[in-house]
Amino acid sequence: MMELCYEYWWASYYGLTDLKKCSVFEALGNAKAIYEASVLVYEGLGFLSKEQIAAMEASKQPSVIEKKTNEMIAKGIRLTTLSMEDYPKRLRCIADAPYGLFYIGDLSITEKPCIGMVGARRATSYGRTMSEHFAMQLAEKDYVIVSGMARGIDGASHRGALKGNGKTIAVLGGGVEFCYPKENRDIYELLKQNGLILSQYCPGTMPMAHFFPARNRIISGLSDVVMVMEAKEKSGSLITVDFALEQGRDIYAMPGRITDTMSLGCNLLIRQGAGILQSPDLFLEDYLPRTAESYMEETNLVPKTTHYAPRKTDKIDKTIVESKEKSDNLQNFSLEKEESMVYSCFDFYARSIQDVADETGLDLLKLISVVMRLCEKGLIKESFKNQYIRCK
Repeated sequence: MMELCYEYWWASYYGLTDLKKCSVFEALGNAKAIYEASVLVYEGLGFLSKEQIAAMEASKQPSVIEKKTNEMIAKGIRLTTLSMEDYPKRLRCIADAPYGLFYIGDLSITEKPCIGMVGARRATSYGRTMSEHFAMQLAEKDYVIVSGMARGIDGASHRGALKGNGKTIAVLGGGVEFCYPKENRDIYELLKQNGLILSQYCPGTMPMAHFFPARNRIISGLSDVVMVMEAKEKSGSLITVDFALEQGRDIYAMPGRITDTMSLGCNLLIRQGAGILQSPDLFLEDYLPRTAESYMEETNLVPKTTHYAPRKTDKIDKTIVESKEKSDNLQNFSLEKEESMVYSCFDFYARSIQDVADETGLDLLKLISVVMRLCEKGLIKESFKNQYIRCK
């Protein structure tokens, strides 16, 4: 098979979590090596079950993979993966980065300053108007608007960016050849020529409700900052906020009247520390100094200070206190010698795999296997790409 076929196979394989797929990739080096690896190699990784290995083996159907790869090319859909240079640099740094991204349009715009805009599908006229206004003003100043092309705030944000003759990115919860919802067909067609449509889901995947939360972490992952333009108190947009916080992104919210149901979520975010959106110019006065920090630098793996922190900080502080009380009770956990050694290297601040490898002297492949077992036992977790912290 040609090289792209191996990339397509691993990008479109959904039998493992994104975190495990990335771990397999990091251990074996590239998609072709993963495809050609034997069952013994998979077992040697130490974090794949027999069922997962069997499913991977069953998915190796060369004729099917070649056919689907050629169909993708014929549709004008392209693919980038973590093994390719053009994979978005911001997204590469998040903990659960998708291995592959299928796209139509100009992928290079992901390297420009990007602003995520999210909000309610059943938006008010005020919410839609303000979203379009902010997006247009920011697009005119060469900021790329990132959203999900849904009804309401998403659609208004894309339209505003296009009216400002700027660039905008739509992250979909299905295959990129499907325009969803159909009422945004005008946006979809314009983005194909003057923007970017992308998805982690392979061509032929119909949009499904359970795909959208995973889509949201890509919206925030591509963005330097996330704006919540209108949201109820329990809005789905707050899922994107949680992802953004985990990724170290800044949060801003559009204030509204305290009696408006559609503004309760935004007002709550502001109360908890989010930046206030009063006008595009005031936002840029506040935001511009932070754009000087480039995601190209190694420091992009360190969480940036966010406007909106108290809600998470309170939880983290409580977790740390409780975890420290439990940390002396390792006898409650059944750890092998190497697991215990690796676990002792982690604390409540993030450490990289390479740091731990240097400290322990373990082979990188062996270390990844141990780290995955510790994650499965709930003892550590990945906070940023290849950065882990202790949970207990």
